[in-house]
Amino acid sequence: MYLRKLACLLLLASDSSGVWIVMRGETQDQVQQNLESLPLYPYMELTITPLSNM
Repeated sequence: MYLRKLACLLLLASDSSGVWIVMRGETQDQVQQNLESLPLYPYMELTITPLSNM
């Protein structure tokens, strides 16, 4: 439920090897802070890729 407040889209790889999370944020730092607030953050390997610079 918590992730539902932060994420716009959550995708799971068909072999369950990875997850993609599409999030909105004013800045990359804000997105990073939101990710750090997740309970499983210490176990995540993250790459943040901006989808647009609107």
